[in-house]
Amino acid sequence: MKTQKLLGSGMLAALLAFSPSIVKANLYDFSYQSLPFLSPVFATGSFTTSDTLIPDIDVYGDSGYKIIGITGERNGVAIGGLVPDNSF
Repeated sequence: MKTQKLLGSGMLAALLAFSPSIVKANLYDFSYQSLPFLSPVFATGSFTTSDTLIPDIDVYGDSGYKIIGITGERNGVAIGGLVPDNSF
């Protein structure tokens, strides 16, 4: 009986670990660095997205989440914020 209960708990844990979640994380960490032959750039930080999936978010028809906030550093200088939509 104890073994059966333990197996049932293990299967439930595995199911929860590998099943899709209805709760979406909206904080993502990032880091990047330039290629060695370019001017050195290194950045790390986090960005926040909206909770709403937006269809056709780009010119290619892809779906995605709008980035609404950012924090971090680029070459040791704080990232000040995001540029407005459609500004580049």
